[in-house]
Amino acid sequence: MRDTRWAALLLLLAAMAVAGEKFDELFPNRNDPNLAHAADFLDYQSFISATALFEPRGFGTTGGKQMGMREVAAFLGHVGAKTSCGYSEAPGGETAWGLCYNHELSPSQSYCDNSNELYPCAEGVEYYGRGALPVYGSG
Repeated sequence: MRDTRWAALLLLLAAMAVAGEKFDELFPNRNDPNLAHAADFLDYQSFISATALFEPRGFGTTGGKQMGMREVAAFLGHVGAKTSCGYSEAPGGETAWGLCYNHELSPSQSYCDNSNELYPCAEGVEYYGRGALPVYGSG
């Protein structure tokens, strides 16, 4: 079963034409050292390696080809938006600037919820967004 899912994921990526060049087209400004704080941090090979780690859990390989493509597209859209250093009037649009950040640079608020008795905040720990899949608070 695992080999079948891996093969399905590889076919899915090929069908989506998400090769290294396409990945670079999706995120053209991610490696500009003058703009991107995480230049060379989030790359195509890292995406493929991470995908392989989550493949046994069904990432992009369950629910058929269309569902798998939607899942991968949604993931890339999410991480691109959460790590964008663009703005609505930026050249190429805001989404062309995804994968620029790998953590929140200037947290404007504390995400610690002191009212959460089940998961209290640790003393001396700051809670803020931490990149493409941010963790907020202690809960």
